Amino acid sequence: MLLYEMYTGHTLFEGLSIAEIFKVLRSSEELDLHKLNKASSRFRSLVKMLLSKDPQERLGALDDANELMRHQFFTDTDWEKVQSKEVEPIMKPSLKSTYDTRMFDPRITSTKNPGNSMLLG
Repeated sequence: MLLYEMYTGHTLFEGLSIAEIFKVLRSSEELDLHKLNKASSRFRSLVKMLLSKDPQERLGALDDANELMRHQFFTDTDWEKVQSKEVEPIMKPSLKSTYDTRMFDPRITSTKNPGNSMLLG
């Protein structure tokens, strides 16, 4: 879901309450991924496989991260360089300090217990 949000700029469940999100996830209907129409076929395939309703068909179900790393979207990724931190990030935010949270949603950073804030709505 994070990949979807990073690509589209929207959450997959925008405007839905927690109860509505769980209802969508439990239903047999496919998730609405129309905002990915302009994405590459490799990226659409990756997201659809990660969000498969059937856990046995979900990417990574058979061979964990290895299966994900072999997906066609990552064909040009040198995983050894990634692991050894030799790959420069596409975006590197400039931070004022180690505790700079400007890049995070204020709904998360303004609460005393951010771990529960999204669950409580």
